[in-house]
Amino acid sequence: MCLSIHYRRYTQALLKRHIEAAGLSYVSGGYFFTSLLLPRYIQTIIEKFKKQKVLIVKELEIIQEERFTPLLYEKFLLTDFYIFKIFRLLGIKIPGLSAYMICKVNK
Repeated sequence: MCLSIHYRRYTQALLKRHIEAAGLSYVSGGYFFTSLLLPRYIQTIIEKFKKQKVLIVKELEIIQEERFTPLLYEKFLLTDFYIFKIFRLLGIKIPGLSAYMICKVNK
């Protein structure tokens, strides 16, 4: 069985162009999941070396059977967001796995 999954990675600049094309105005934006950049980079190296996708879904399903694990993930990712929010407030832009943008409707 072969699964095809498509992920799109947006930079702030590309995301900003899309929201402006949609008639919205940029308010603020940034990245999150910064602490996951290194594991993702390692995963892409492994995928290139093996020339196949590394499927970690089964491992995650096994781990998530334990009750505390989703809460642990949530706390870890929230901590990641708040730690790197300090950098954003200081004007230091650090990339992450996900980009977000807050917009407003043009009138």
